[in-house]
Amino acid sequence: MRKRRRITPYNVYARPRKKIKGRKPKLIKVNKVPLKKSTAKNLRNYITDTSLSRTARIRKTKGKPRTSRLRIPKGYAKRTSKKFRRYKIVKGRRKLLPKGAVIEKRKHLLDTKREKRQITLRRRIKQITKPKRKVTTSRKQIKIKKKIEGGKKMTKITIRKEKIFGKNAYVISKNGQEKEFRYSKANAEKFAKELRKKPIRRKR
Repeated sequence: MRKRRRITPYNVYARPRKKIKGRKPKLIKVNKVPLKKSTAKNLRNYITDTSLSRTARIRKTKGKPRTSRLRIPKGYAKRTSKKFRRYKIVKGRRKLLPKGAVIEKRKHLLDTKREKRQITLRRRIKQITKPKRKVTTSRKQIKIKKKIEGGKKMTKITIRKEKIFGKNAYVISKNGQEKEFRYSKANAEKFAKELRKKPIRRKR
């Protein structure tokens, strides 16, 4: 029987941009669990490209590669390979970086929205670690609590944008049931307020 080839796990490290007392800051570990080499490369390029950090690298580690909770785009390293270089310039001469290390090129330093917002490395790590909340711009949810006999009941009024007869319209729903639709957002919100005022009848 053929022995299964062992997959080497990797960790990702990145360097913050701000210097501490004139010295280069130490590399920060980005991931919490060991990653596959391809995933580690994607994370290395992604964290550098979307924060003020400019230098990052991957290093071999112990254990087995695991699935990370970090939101890492697939194929990001391949798509952004031209944005990075694998050498540093010392006294006007090029010097190769350690294996797995990259530096973002100067012309690509502020080419993403997050870099323009001056998002630091530590803040960016927190952002990609937190689970993404699903928020849609075309949907507005209003939750209202109304007291009735025997406890509290939750009324959920929703306004969502849809195309009706080829025109943009706003459909108003109450507890998942569609009630009315309006072509104006202001009129839709007005109708939603009227629904809120209506008393809730208790089921017998």
